[in-house]
Amino acid sequence: MKKRKLTLDHNNVLQRIYTHSYYTGEARREIGFPEKAVAKLQASNDDKEQLCDHMNTPIGEITRMLSRYFALCRNETEVSETTDEIKNTIFIIDIPQNYPDETVPQLEMMIENYAVMRTLQLWMQQHKPDEAAIATGEIQQIIFNLREMFALRKRPHREKENSFDNLIDL
Repeated sequence: MKKRKLTLDHNNVLQRIYTHSYYTGEARREIGFPEKAVAKLQASNDDKEQLCDHMNTPIGEITRMLSRYFALCRNETEVSETTDEIKNTIFIIDIPQNYPDETVPQLEMMIENYAVMRTLQLWMQQHKPDEAAIATGEIQQIIFNLREMFALRKRPHREKENSFDNLIDL
């Protein structure tokens, strides 16, 4: 097993939620939604504390998923020295030897995608429940992709191309 650290940057998650909800609101404005309804769809810095509370749910879910598909996962938080806010969550896991190292950055990005959409879904369930179903559909696709990523393994290969011995490098 190889120890790996996967980092979830909370500021990236929040920024992506603000951007996503802004464009969702603007799209609804274009089709004639009332201004009040559009404003309810657009998360801002005023919603930061609530969004951070909601972010704990996907962090716990990600930890359980990583533990289920790899080995026991634990997470740590990095706190900003100046504001005492959580900056990052670091997932520490043991990845099998034959898990492709080149896919770890992609796995981090998919974990961030899940955290963004799940947090957004929880927030929308409070503010605009009829819009939460859209995020739910995206979450299902992300979970499907995450499970495929978790199942990836490198195939064993011979050390020397023209060797006739049966030793396989695992």
